[in-house]
Amino acid sequence: MLRSTNLKSLIQAKQRLAPDVFKSYLKHLNASIKDYELEDLAKLVEQLSTHEGGALAFDGFFVGYKIPQIGKEFDLLRFCKDGVINIEIKRKASRDKIAKQLKRNRYYLSPTGDLVETYLFVAESREFFGLNLNDELEIVDACQINVSLHEREFDSVCDPDQVFEPGNFLVSPFNSTEKFLEGQFFLTHQQEEILVEVISKIENTGGPNFISIEGAAGTGKTLLSYSLAMELQKSQKRVLIIHCGKLNSGHLSLIEAGWVITSVKNYSSKIFDEFSCIIVDESQRLRNGQLEDIKARVETSKANCLFSFDRRQTLASFETNSGVTDEILNLPNVKNYKLTEKIRTNREISDFIKGLFDGKRNTKCSSGENVSLLYFEDAASAQEYLSALDPKRTTVLNFTPSRYQAEYHERYAISSANSSHGVIGQEFDSVTVVVDDFFQYDESGYLVYFGKTYYDPSKMLFQNITRTRKELTVVFVGNADLFKRCMKLLSV
Repeated sequence: MLRSTNLKSLIQAKQRLAPDVFKSYLKHLNASIKDYELEDLAKLVEQLSTHEGGALAFDGFFVGYKIPQIGKEFDLLRFCKDGVINIEIKRKASRDKIAKQLKRNRYYLSPTGDLVETYLFVAESREFFGLNLNDELEIVDACQINVSLHEREFDSVCDPDQVFEPGNFLVSPFNSTEKFLEGQFFLTHQQEEILVEVISKIENTGGPNFISIEGAAGTGKTLLSYSLAMELQKSQKRVLIIHCGKLNSGHLSLIEAGWVITSVKNYSSKIFDEFSCIIVDESQRLRNGQLEDIKARVETSKANCLFSFDRRQTLASFETNSGVTDEILNLPNVKNYKLTEKIRTNREISDFIKGLFDGKRNTKCSSGENVSLLYFEDAASAQEYLSALDPKRTTVLNFTPSRYQAEYHERYAISSANSSHGVIGQEFDSVTVVVDDFFQYDESGYLVYFGKTYYDPSKMLFQNITRTRKELTVVFVGNADLFKRCMKLLSV
């Protein structure tokens, strides 16, 4: 459980309590702060104590709070009835770094209320910095901060984990294209490190260079790849993006904004010599011959080439068995990066997905708030329900049908819904998927599909179900055993 504290009390506890007792106290607060940071915090408290305000001005602070899943950390957070006060502490820092951090913090704190105050205290100089209305960095008098701490009533019952919803801070190049183009997004620390390294490699070494970024669903590999393209284009470098799937509305908006994007079916018409960097998105779906051709063209043009992929996001057995991701990882002098921080899907949905696809996994989800289960006896009843859903409330996703023969899942598909192939790389706040009676666990405990289809429904289900950020509804059609299994996962 998270607990706020009084900063004066925290400093005096550090100074007077035995080390083991103080360590237990930090654990009690669920606070994260190092010894040297406590020394700088003591200077901050001393600086603010020179002004009137009283002991309660230091009350109600969360220390070292991190936004769940994203990992964004704040040194000091105080939630008020009308917003939030944030104070960061640095021993020393350049003005550019101070401004960057304050802008970043203000963005993350924007959903917390109307009034967001964010400051940075430099311990060596004992100065406070803030941003004015024009986003310009300026020195702030400690008295001004003290007045805010004294006059703004803090919220004593606020739970930061309820305030911060990771989905509010994640921007998709496809589903939030306008925000993306305006730069209204931030990358995780790991994403930023990879971005800096890749840009440095492209700018400072001669081609050809091969780079790969691998990440599971929800790790932000698409945002990172398109952010890289944006940064390169800002420095007047031409970038070609090859998308291994159908182009969506977000792609078309980016093309209208001047980006060069093509589906993998049409990449051969592009002249690689005209581009500094080639980005192949969803490259796990490449055919082996396409990979060989792209490799040869990159080597001839001495360009830079980045492959972005998730080896689990294949939709047919021939894609899974092609071994193309292994071939990418073995390209000449390839630099490989792997995203490990899952930031899009909330923990409950993530645990549910793992339990659904692995029948031997019995870890229960934390609650039933984000996952809903519905049961219908037959396909017609399920289709009737799905057709009645408001597309503004939830996104229903069909399985991609065969072009050659009718398949069972088409009986409950709705004409207005996107198919698995149409939503590759996209994300939605709420997703509704269907599990029919042909889904069962095999001898190894893995969820498989026993009906006859061209594309693999178990892989398409995984593709569809991992498109959600906040809410998931699973509609079961005549599959009482799997319905019972999922109720157990949700502790129902």
